[in-house]
Amino acid sequence: LRSVNSPILLKRLADRGVHFEIAMLEGAAALEQLGEKLPLKQIEFGSYAPFFYLESALLKLVESDIGSSEIAIRCHNAENLLYGV
Repeated sequence: LRSVNSPILLKRLADRGVHFEIAMLEGAAALEQLGEKLPLKQIEFGSYAPFFYLESALLKLVESDIGSSEIAIRCHNAENLLYGV
C-alpha cells in the first residue's frame, strides 16, 4: 500500500479481487481510512516479521476504531481467501 496512493487505482484493484495487507500501513487512523476505500473482506493482517516488530502490526488493530472487523482482518479474511469462500 505504500506505493498505491491513488483512490482510483485502489478501487480498480479492489474490483479485480486484489487483497491488501496492513504491514506497511502508517499514520493516524490509516486503517480506518483504508476501510473507507476498500471492502473489508479484502484487507488482510500482515506484520512483515521479522523485519518489523509483530507488536507494531497488532497495535494498528488495537488502536484503530474498526470494532468487530478486527477479527475478520486478523484471520477470517485470510481463511476465506485460502479456502475460496
